[in-house]
Amino acid sequence: MNDRNDLNLLRRVAEDLQREGRYWKLFGRIEHLMGWLYDEGKCVYCGTELVETGHTISGLASTDHLLPKHNRPELDEDPLNAVPACSTCNHVKGQWDPNKSEGEPLFRAGSLTPEMRTVFIARAKNHIQEKRRARAVAFEQDLTAWRKALRSYRGDLSS
Repeated sequence: MNDRNDLNLLRRVAEDLQREGRYWKLFGRIEHLMGWLYDEGKCVYCGTELVETGHTISGLASTDHLLPKHNRPELDEDPLNAVPACSTCNHVKGQWDPNKSEGEPLFRAGSLTPEMRTVFIARAKNHIQEKRRARAVAFEQDLTAWRKALRSYRGDLSS
C-alpha cells in the first residue's frame, strides 16, 4: 500500500478519480475526496463500507467535518478534517466538536496532524456510542408513547 501520509499522492489519485467517475465529480472540494481515499471509503465512526455497498448511490454516505466547519472554516480545505461517514453516524455526531470534549484543546491553529485526527475520531466514536446508548434507553418509552398516540388517533382507546 502507498504511504498514506503522502498528501501529494493522495491529491493526484483523487483528481484522477474525479475525472473518471460521475459520483466523484460531485465533490465540491478535492480535499473532501482526499479524505475519503485516506479512509478507503469507510465510515470512520462505525466502519461501514460506503462505496462497495452502494451507500453513495442511495444518499446514505456523507462527508463529515471532524472539527465542525462552523468552528473551524479554515479546515474545510484540510483533507484530514474531511472524513467519510454514513448518514446515521454523521447525523448523530452533528456539530459536536471533539476538540472541545476533554480538557485543553489539541488543535489550536494550522493543519491537523494524523495523530490529532486519530484522537478526534476516537472521541467522536465514543460520543456517538454514548448518544446511541441514551437513545436506546429512551426507545421503549418513546415506542409506548407512539403506540398510545396511534391508538388515540385511530379512536381505539380500548387496547
